[in-house]
Formats: sequence, C-alpha cells, structure tokens
Amino acid sequence: MRSPATSRATSPPRLETCRALSLPLHSSPARWAAVRELAASLPSAEFRLVDTGHTPRYEAPAAVAAAVRDVLERTLAERRE
Repeated sequence: MRSPATSRATSPPRLETCRALSLPLHSSPARWAAVRELAASLPSAEFRLVDTGHTPRYEAPAAVAAAVRDVLERTLAERRE
C-alpha cells in the first residue's frame, strides 16, 4: 500500500494546473482555427505561431525552444510566488 505522500507524487496533474502550448504548422492556416479553439478550451493553454512548415522543431528549433522556454519560465515563476 502506498503512503499518501507517494500517492500524491505519482498522481497525474489536474488539467487546470497543466500548461499547454499549441504550435500549429505555419503552412496549414486552415488548421489554425482548430488549434486556437483547442488552446482556448484548455484552462492554461496558449496559441503560438512559428513560421515553419511541417517540422517546426527541425526548421525553426530556436523559435520552438524559445516558446517552450517562455512557458516553462513563467510556470516556474508562478510556482515560486
């Protein structure tokens, strides 16, 4: 049997406390609305557009990394408060 501390540590985070970052393909503007809608439906999500084709992490690694880093830094700052 797990102790309460162990159970809490292994429990999945609640949706409203999870950050989400939506990075749609720049070359697929028809899908932007669906991705924006998805981001809007999640409590802590945001939509970012990176100027790339089908493989953003390879075509614009610095821009993708900057977007992810920004979300992580803000999340950590909020948790420190």
